[in-house]
Amino acid sequence: MNNWTEETAKRFKMSLFFALVLFVMAPIIYLVIALSLNMEPIADSQANLIMYILLIIAIVYPFILPVLERSQIKAYHRNRRSGSDLAAQNNIFMNTKNHSSASALAMTFNIIKFSLVESSFIFGLVIYFISGDMNKMLYFYPIGYIWTIIIFPTKGRFQAFIDKVERYGQTNPVG
Repeated sequence: MNNWTEETAKRFKMSLFFALVLFVMAPIIYLVIALSLNMEPIADSQANLIMYILLIIAIVYPFILPVLERSQIKAYHRNRRSGSDLAAQNNIFMNTKNHSSASALAMTFNIIKFSLVESSFIFGLVIYFISGDMNKMLYFYPIGYIWTIIIFPTKGRFQAFIDKVERYGQTNPVG
């Protein structure tokens, strides 16, 4: 485990900020929106079918994270080896004086993970718009909060990702 630089600590704090916004504030805002609309529930088999499909997607969706992680790490090293810093130029979170860094990649990947988990809460809001049934919306909240607990950023997880990025660069030399 490397000592944390000021940049790494800053990026971890930004990850925590994004996590709190997406996992605490956004679901509350979605509930407020749903409560302020006061829609009448409708019994519709299509709404139920859509709800079940979205429930399955909400449960399974975050399981693609390991695939995304590998592709992000490979692309990061491919760009570093080719001398291209296109990823850093196109990503405001990765622009640094020293070009892209593993901590910037960790923060960016955290945001990707957060958006996948937040989709559970958004799916609930969509079902509320379709069915008008608040209970159906609330089925998605436990799924979202379980995934939140699983992927919530900690210093250990943040550093483990940085270490994985650095290890990949050492075990897969330019060739």
